[in-house]
Amino acid sequence: MKGLILKDLFNLKGQARFYVAIPLLMVVLSAFSSGSMQVFAIVYCLLFSIMLPITALSLDERANWDCYALCAPVSRWGMVLSKYLLGLLFIIAGVLLYFLVVCFRGIATGFESFDVQKMLFSIVWMTVGACVLFAVFMPIMFRIGTEKGRIVMIGVIVVPVLLLSLLSSTEFFSAMGGNTIEQALAAFFTGNAAFPFVAAGAAAVLLVLSALLSVTVYSKKEF
Repeated sequence: MKGLILKDLFNLKGQARFYVAIPLLMVVLSAFSSGSMQVFAIVYCLLFSIMLPITALSLDERANWDCYALCAPVSRWGMVLSKYLLGLLFIIAGVLLYFLVVCFRGIATGFESFDVQKMLFSIVWMTVGACVLFAVFMPIMFRIGTEKGRIVMIGVIVVPVLLLSLLSSTEFFSAMGGNTIEQALAAFFTGNAAFPFVAAGAAAVLLVLSALLSVTVYSKKEF
């Protein structure tokens, strides 16, 4: 198991450096502007935590790694579990990256708009969102492959974003207690303090069910 995870980390070393360099560059550039990086940082770190494990699957497919690995004393459930553990590692890395981006942004601007409560709120929901998306996408990737799976992933991500963009032009968020989605969600969850814990528990259960489904799908694949 440890060897499988280390193999993926070595394969992703170059991509990981690229993904980390972009937000750090944006922090430097944001020091010369008055715009907020909050939404960018959340979305970027969310995609960072999802895309790298999927890239690891894609690299395995190109190299026909599964055919080779299954000749070794490695079980199929072990192959699947290693990808889920890799995903959890990158979700943690994404949260840390977001934390660093927000802190560097605060230092660059003299902590003028630094809000600890807002940062913690964003970290909780970014983590839950990453776990849910990862749990949804992984069985799809194992079933139809990463090339077709990425098309499905784009559709799953783009459609909600377009929907939220359309809703933002209406009074939908104002009715929820804010002028933006971020303010509306903050207003909603402030009055529902237990909801983040419920969502975190639901995300954990979804991850377990997703892993079991992926094991079932992968066990039936022929190489």
